[in-house]
Amino acid sequence: THADLWKQETVLVELALNESIFGRISLCDPKGKEAVTSEIGTPLKDRSRETVFKKALDGEAAMSDVMFSEDHMPYVTAGVPVRQLGKAAGVLIAEVNLRRLWDTVDNIKIGRTGRAYVVSDKGVLIAHEDKKRVLANENMSSRPVVREALRGNAGSVEYQDDLRHQWLEAYAPIKDLGWGMVVQQSTAEAYAFSIVMQWESWALIILSVVVSIVISVPLARTLVRPIRALVRTTEL
Repeated sequence: THADLWKQETVLVELALNESIFGRISLCDPKGKEAVTSEIGTPLKDRSRETVFKKALDGEAAMSDVMFSEDHMPYVTAGVPVRQLGKAAGVLIAEVNLRRLWDTVDNIKIGRTGRAYVVSDKGVLIAHEDKKRVLANENMSSRPVVREALRGNAGSVEYQDDLRHQWLEAYAPIKDLGWGMVVQQSTAEAYAFSIVMQWESWALIILSVVVSIVISVPLARTLVRPIRALVRTTEL
């Protein structure tokens, strides 16, 4: 917009208050200097050296790697160009809280063993039920399922961990962000329903054979009796 700085600041403050997903939101001029920010009263920063600012100034939306705040909450810095007459006249930069992502992934539970996790475009763990692994920036890129998800592929595999437990894993890319997601569950639990169905099928087959025998024996006797009577008559 062509509003003055006070009105622009008001818009950013309202946006930060109404959308809890946002932290600091800043409008920067083409040189990277913050013009206004949602955090009123704080010193204005020079963002010119930040990769997100440089990419956004070139005309494309950009996002940083996942970082952690002082209270150990994950967030990313996102930037988009502000255009006037078709040219980038500045950059809007915002800190985006990923706590909702943590909550969403934590709520993905399949049975007793089914869990999910999310990795960044570099394979670093972003969301997992074990927060210590996330805070340690554990890199999962050596895992085949993670590499496939980051390549943009989706599928499923079975694997055995170091404790010789069998797992079934499904993976898929989060294309808009370049991230990957993996859902894993123990094969024993994953295939439990199919095993039950298999046993029920065998039970049904055996029951059908038994019922067939029970019905066929008296039926055969009924059909054979007049034939035997005819044979005895002809022998006389």
